[in-house]
Amino acid sequence: MVSGLIWTESRPKTSLWRRLRTLLAIPGGAQDIRVVATVIVTVMVGSNCMQVSIGRATDEGARMTAATAVAGVAFRPMQGGWQASADGSVWPFGGAVPYGSISSGLNDPIVGMAATPHGSGYWLVASDGGVFALGDAGFHGSLGNIHLNQPIVGMAATPDGSGYLLVASDGGVFALGDAGFHGSLGNIHLNQPIVGMAATPDGRGYWLVASDGGVFAAGDAGFHGSLGNIHLNRPIVGMAATPDGRGYWLVASDGGIFAFGDAGFYGSGGGTTIPGMIVGMETTPDGHGYWMDATNGAIYAFGDAPFFGSMRGQALNQPIVGMASMNSTMTVTPSPTTSTTTVPPTATSTTTAADPFVTVCGTQLCLHGQPWYMTGGTAYGHYGGPTGEAALLTQGNMNTSELVNFDSQYRSINQTEDSTTWNQVEAYIGQMGAAGHHVMLNFSEFFSAMETAGMNPFSPTAGGSTNFNYQEQYLKFVADQSVNGVPNWDNPTIAKVQLWGEPVTPTGEDCISSPCQVPTNPQAMLTWYSTLEAYWHSLSPILISSGGFSHLNDGNSGCVAGDGTYPCPAGIPWQQIIALPNNATADIEDNSTDDQQLIPGFADYATSIGRPWYLSAWSACLQDNEQDGWDNYTSDSDAALHVADMLNLAAGKPITNYQPFGHTAATAAGFSFWDLGNQAPTTCDIGPTYSPISFAALKNGAR
Repeated sequence: MVSGLIWTESRPKTSLWRRLRTLLAIPGGAQDIRVVATVIVTVMVGSNCMQVSIGRATDEGARMTAATAVAGVAFRPMQGGWQASADGSVWPFGGAVPYGSISSGLNDPIVGMAATPHGSGYWLVASDGGVFALGDAGFHGSLGNIHLNQPIVGMAATPDGSGYLLVASDGGVFALGDAGFHGSLGNIHLNQPIVGMAATPDGRGYWLVASDGGVFAAGDAGFHGSLGNIHLNRPIVGMAATPDGRGYWLVASDGGIFAFGDAGFYGSGGGTTIPGMIVGMETTPDGHGYWMDATNGAIYAFGDAPFFGSMRGQALNQPIVGMASMNSTMTVTPSPTTSTTTVPPTATSTTTAADPFVTVCGTQLCLHGQPWYMTGGTAYGHYGGPTGEAALLTQGNMNTSELVNFDSQYRSINQTEDSTTWNQVEAYIGQMGAAGHHVMLNFSEFFSAMETAGMNPFSPTAGGSTNFNYQEQYLKFVADQSVNGVPNWDNPTIAKVQLWGEPVTPTGEDCISSPCQVPTNPQAMLTWYSTLEAYWHSLSPILISSGGFSHLNDGNSGCVAGDGTYPCPAGIPWQQIIALPNNATADIEDNSTDDQQLIPGFADYATSIGRPWYLSAWSACLQDNEQDGWDNYTSDSDAALHVADMLNLAAGKPITNYQPFGHTAATAAGFSFWDLGNQAPTTCDIGPTYSPISFAALKNGAR
């Protein structure tokens, strides 16, 4: 009999009741019930008890009735699990029961979790090795008070639940409880850090996996192959073993799945852009399916893995960092006289069609799975007229409008989250989407505003915060703004975001404040880009890049392409920055003759490491007194020659007009110029009214 319903809201849900009656094969009863968004039904059949998640209902408006008896019920094996976020919060899905979260006492973020054998508890592990046991999970020790050479990145439980293994990014393995130690990589040089582990079914061995797909087997774990010598579009973030231990899967941050040994391939997210960055995977009890989960709470189900819903779309204080599945296999046999109906999932787990987000495919960009060349200009000064800007994009055969310096008051930190400004920006994004165009958001203005306010944007303690929280709060603010109810983080109209074009360098280039707020050294600059790009990808699947670099060949930078100096001792460590795993494109600006001559080497380097390069900013200004002689021209025809040079440079063709040189750059993934508009001369606007020759050159050369 149905012994109870558990609910969290009092809104009636018609579809939920229809599905419940279908599942239980029962008529309507006499007792009225108001049911909820998410329901767990406890069903008694003989002496067996099972909890089944019905899922999320969507339509409303009817009274609910409870059944009084069940003749026979058929269920899948009880499945489900939990998702954990970096702050220690835990959410169940499927038939899993919540056993609590970590509300306090965290010195470092949670990085992984593991379930007990019976699915009645779980462990959480933090990057400092602290272990937290909940439910029937026993505490068998931790590393919270031990100095670690490198942070913990994952854990695995023993078969009987009386112990667990922890693994650090340097491959160090720590066995606690009855877990056996079968070796580690702590003293071995690794090409890339370890990101996860999986234990063999008998607990007498384990595998470690690195971000480059290298697999290391210890104990009785068999080696079934790896990806260590294969180029990956995105890094590996986790692994899972088959039930018999004769194979395993590796999962990449873009959802790509790689099956080895007897592991079956049941689909992946590779080749599409999935909302959120994948952080891990779990398998079904029979190994004929798997789940992947993402930083934004989304869960993707493949093979025989049911979809039970996810935390996507819910308010998360911190990103999801991992998941654990319960592998109970209890089943209930139906009565011969009872018909059963499979309950459809409440949402699709994945689709075969490519998501509409712009993605990286090799050294180019793709849209809907097809190569896409990103072309357009900034819209500075024109944010109040999106219709006109959209028309100019269409007329010029371009597809993307760049929004930069969009704060109400130039370089004022107090205006960076101004509602009037952002209402206008969001209306602009909506208009571009309606016209079939894209936008690129450039966050340079915010970091310049920090600088003029006396804060060092590269400092992790800026604004009185820690670990770059002040800067991250702004990214979260932008991600949460919405267009017609669609938040920016989930809006495919936004093709890409850039952090900071022309950033302040360690040697003081592009400084706009006094005293100059500079990164203390190249490593500080690298850490800043790495941290903020990773944080953005914890919020959104939208591509992010550094923003356009300039002055790379300044005499003080020590970072001329091809000079053999790496990393840069005093300047921008651009080789390392563009190689960061979350940096989608290698962006460079063209602000001088020196910049232009450096671009081919920059582009070749980016291509050599598998990164698209992007010509981030150039200008062809008419009689603009604010511009220097490099990109300021006295006639439209002269400016048009510079436009042609820039388009040839992006297309991988030789420069033929100004400062020609023989070396041809690799083809770019696109370009953006300053500025698309129809303002009068003495501006940098390129448009059909006042600079028709330049606009025609732009139109003919845009792809």
